[in-house]
Amino acid sequence: MSFIAFLIGLPQFSYVGLTSHFFDKYQLSPLENFGPNIRGMESTIKKRFNALVAIIKDIEKHQTQPTTAMLKLLFEQTPPKEKQPRLVEVKQQKKLFTKDSFATSLEAIELRKEKNIYKKELQDSKHEFAVLLHKVQIVKSRFGKPRLELSISLEELEALKQKTKRN
Repeated sequence: MSFIAFLIGLPQFSYVGLTSHFFDKYQLSPLENFGPNIRGMESTIKKRFNALVAIIKDIEKHQTQPTTAMLKLLFEQTPPKEKQPRLVEVKQQKKLFTKDSFATSLEAIELRKEKNIYKKELQDSKHEFAVLLHKVQIVKSRFGKPRLELSISLEELEALKQKTKRN
């Protein structure tokens, strides 16, 4: 049934309603230029759709390659792992104090003393660093980024340099 035959059976005022319904339904504008014809627009849409399908197929082809490789490795039989020897705990007999154990005890005491000295030096360094950080000030300039300024005397700077050279 043609459109004209359809319209013959309707009153004239409904033609406008049907026409506006057609443009609304298919989201067309009567002011829009469709180019030479609608078939050209249809071929352009088909070309874009085919390009989209080609892109999706390419993605499916290349994105699944790592997955298929992983699955192949998963289903391949892996050689059985060699058994590792068990670790057995060996109990040592208690030894009586000897000259060697006495020497190692003295060495342990010396190591503890040395450790305590290093701890004290570390605490002192941390304290000096905290004091130095309190002397740092942020100076805002009119141009560029703010900068840091260390407000200590030249003598304090030289003393700090000498102390770091010693350690």
